Amino acid sequence: MATSAKKNAKAKQETTSTSNIKKLIGLIDQLEEHIIKRHKFPYGLPSAYAEHYKAYLPEQMEPISEEMTDNDRKWFYEQLDQGLLKESPEQKALRQQAWRLPPPLLRGKSEIYIYIPEEDRLARHYGEIATEIRKFKNLVSTKTRIFKKTAQQAEKHFEEAFHLYSKHYDCSFYIYTLPEDIYKQIRQSQLARNSHKKSQRVKKTYLSLVQRFITSNQKTYSSMDTVLGAIEQQAISKIPEYLTQEYNAEIEHCLRKKEEAEYFLFAARNDLSTAEVKEIEEYGKKTVIIQAQNRDQPLTSFAGRPIERYKEIRVFYQKKISALETQKSKIRTDDQRMKLLNSAKSWLKESEPSLYDALNIFIEKKGRKL
Repeated sequence: MATSAKKNAKAKQETTSTSNIKKLIGLIDQLEEHIIKRHKFPYGLPSAYAEHYKAYLPEQMEPISEEMTDNDRKWFYEQLDQGLLKESPEQKALRQQAWRLPPPLLRGKSEIYIYIPEEDRLARHYGEIATEIRKFKNLVSTKTRIFKKTAQQAEKHFEEAFHLYSKHYDCSFYIYTLPEDIYKQIRQSQLARNSHKKSQRVKKTYLSLVQRFITSNQKTYSSMDTVLGAIEQQAISKIPEYLTQEYNAEIEHCLRKKEEAEYFLFAARNDLSTAEVKEIEEYGKKTVIIQAQNRDQPLTSFAGRPIERYKEIRVFYQKKISALETQKSKIRTDDQRMKLLNSAKSWLKESEPSLYDALNIFIEKKGRKL
């Protein structure tokens, strides 16, 4: 009886494992199709442009197929193998810089750093995600029974694929274009990451201070501890200032995106050829108002996107502005910032070893070797 019970328990466990793998395969298939489609049509699906441009297109023009085929998958993975979906280390390092000097031609002799909005620092390549998807599919493609160890490996690649995609540009600006099942999975990863976001902001600000310290400091330091102490003193005073600048820049960026969505909604409802621009001054503040006649029939899409998408964008950025305003009002006290900075050395060694090495080189160049 005991042996029979063990066999039944084992069979039930294997059935549950098989059912779970089938669920993961379904989600991975959806993710794969979605990113191939995003890569093939980076500016939106052709059907979204059709209504806007139909007056300029031949009447008998055949619609472009948006269905993903085996040839599309083959083309996508060929691009992966050729390194065309990969982000170079130099591109990644530049992209992740929150504070950046403008290009030489634009900045002239100025050494003023500009803040890059968080959205513009998100990954836009698909190489790492596609690699994890392929590894997952290779593990589960066998027609024979999938053993426990193989299933565990497959689950790791599944989780990594979704973790990477949750940090992708698509999952910020294009979050509402995701298939519903993919959206739910992505939101789980994002919510888990958001709980650490405040400390991550302090961390990124600290690391940018280290970068600027290396390029601009002229003093001589005898040891790494002395250097880190000097940087910490800067960080304690500068982090609130930089965080406030970051929040203000993020809020301004979101306002522009929200206003852009509102303009497109206005253009879909109104005939822009009849538009009149008026400037009204009230209580010392100037406001620009655009008026135009209503279209006989409002557009259902504009500039390559369905109108519903612009409504979602407007709501998305309004919520983001509210969240940023709340976070800005709760910038940490000195004591709390000091606690966060206790991890500064490990941040450098573990997260940015190249920056830690650069600090060592900085000390050596000053004539004092560690």
